[in-house]
Amino acid sequence: MELEYLIVIAIGLMALMALSVIMFVVLHQRRVIRHQLELNELESQKQMELLQASIQSEEEERQRIAAELHDDVGATLSSARLFLHQAEKYSTSPELIQQSGQLVDDSIRKVRDISHKLQPGTLQALGLHTALQALSEVYKRSGSLKFDVLPASDLPRLNAHTELHVYRIVQELTNNIVRHSGATFIVLQVAGMNNELSVTMQHDGKGMDDKSYEEFLHRKNGIGLKNISNRLRFINGKIFFTKQGNSAFITEVQVPYQ
Repeated sequence: MELEYLIVIAIGLMALMALSVIMFVVLHQRRVIRHQLELNELESQKQMELLQASIQSEEEERQRIAAELHDDVGATLSSARLFLHQAEKYSTSPELIQQSGQLVDDSIRKVRDISHKLQPGTLQALGLHTALQALSEVYKRSGSLKFDVLPASDLPRLNAHTELHVYRIVQELTNNIVRHSGATFIVLQVAGMNNELSVTMQHDGKGMDDKSYEEFLHRKNGIGLKNISNRLRFINGKIFFTKQGNSAFITEVQVPYQ
């Protein structure tokens, strides 16, 4: 009986030891998983901070170049226009002076357009919808395509951070349409509903769907789309690409009010 009792005790101790080992392994694995999750969260946060710093640096450089174009180059061209205006009074060839003046006027307009693209002055003062209207005018003046922004009413102002990101996303989408789609028109609509801002762009050129968008994000030459994706991450936005009928593509950007 004593032997059987000892055997039972030994088996019980072995089972307890095995259970202790199992519990130790389980707890250790949980600690490892928790630690890995914490590391992943820190790494993700670090990547977001680096990405934010990169975008902020890009915006600061845009501001610097826009200011130099407006203050230095624009002022110089305006002074040259005044000198040409004076020379026109005494020149024996006013036609040549007029042509030179026209070239200077065109240069001033182009400098202003470039400056506006780099740093939209209307965005902070008048809001996203007005800034997008001004952007469409720049493209229409270039003669590259027809660009209409539909009227919008009762749109709330978002914070400056979100509005700038949405503006840059629309700007990048427009650049891609102009460069790659062969479109002849763009129709843009901004609307707000259910605590969400919706920006819809329709064009008649070549387009993509959601699957193509994901594929382009992983290509080396998809820098513009990567910029769009990064900006969407910062504002918790989403983007959708759909084909409508045989000759229209629609891109929709959805951003929650912040």
